[in-house]
Amino acid sequence: MPEQRSFGFYAYDKGPSNMIALVAQEAQKRAHHVVHIPPQVKSGALEYVEAASECDAILIGLSSFQTQEETDFVNAVWKRQREKMERWIGHDIGDNEWPDHFTRAKVVVMEDVPGTCLRPLAKDLTSQVYAAIVAAPFAAEDALNFGYKMVRYEGPIPTQEDTHTAAKVVRFLEEITR
Repeated sequence: MPEQRSFGFYAYDKGPSNMIALVAQEAQKRAHHVVHIPPQVKSGALEYVEAASECDAILIGLSSFQTQEETDFVNAVWKRQREKMERWIGHDIGDNEWPDHFTRAKVVVMEDVPGTCLRPLAKDLTSQVYAAIVAAPFAAEDALNFGYKMVRYEGPIPTQEDTHTAAKVVRFLEEITR
């Protein structure tokens, strides 16, 4: 059994949220601490910032029209992590200075449909996101061109009948948080 980690999971829209929920279930099966934020609550994810600020990684799915919900949440988590670190070390570190021995949550964007990681409102986030998991192999090049530093295809979108890809995504989250 891998070392226990803490993972956050969030998508505002129901489609990506259903997929993210399957990955969260797989993470729980592997005895990880899970912060799973419910969908469809306007600004509701912000209530989970404190809990998510303890996460090693956060998996998000981008919404069609409410992408701001996910980006606001991620930025709020990173801000809270920075505040905690500054309080611990006793001085302001600024927005972009993260000492090597401190890490902020690694954010991974996961598509439920090819192209969803290319939402215009997410463009500013791409350079800070650890990776994008695309829904189809042909979507990888577009995701790289959009600005993601790492792009992976882990297999078909997880479903209730087939959670193999969900398990692969959890293993990826474990790998990047070692």
